[in-house]
Amino acid sequence: MCWLTCSYIFNFNLFVSRIMSKTSISTHQEMRKGDYLLSTNGNYKAVFQEDGNFVIYTWAPLWFSETNGKGGFRIVLQEDNNLVMYNRDGPVWASNSYSPKESGRMRLTMTDDGHLVLDRDGVEIWSPPLFDAGVGPVKEKSKAT
Repeated sequence: MCWLTCSYIFNFNLFVSRIMSKTSISTHQEMRKGDYLLSTNGNYKAVFQEDGNFVIYTWAPLWFSETNGKGGFRIVLQEDNNLVMYNRDGPVWASNSYSPKESGRMRLTMTDDGHLVLDRDGVEIWSPPLFDAGVGPVKEKSKAT
């Protein structure tokens, strides 16, 4: 009986620890289905869904990668400055921020204003346009002055 209980607890802990929840990932780190990035204020979440779509949410979707059903199973922040989703055969989506001659520390962050930002050494190089709470028009990113 203890073996069954201990085995269940051990396997449950492995499953729980598999889900990634943090505000950012860095170069060479990856996300798997079920992983998400959460803004520090808790209002926004970038989720790599089980259907293969990568989606930014608040109370409604704000942006999505349109990759559901394409077999994506991991999203990698590559050394060449590109954020890429792969299926078993190769890439199915990318941020198109590829720049192999530029080097530096890359980071993908879910911000407190709902933007998913890819930066290199603190300089933004990519951020997807957001829908206005899923209604249609694009919500432009506010520029700091």
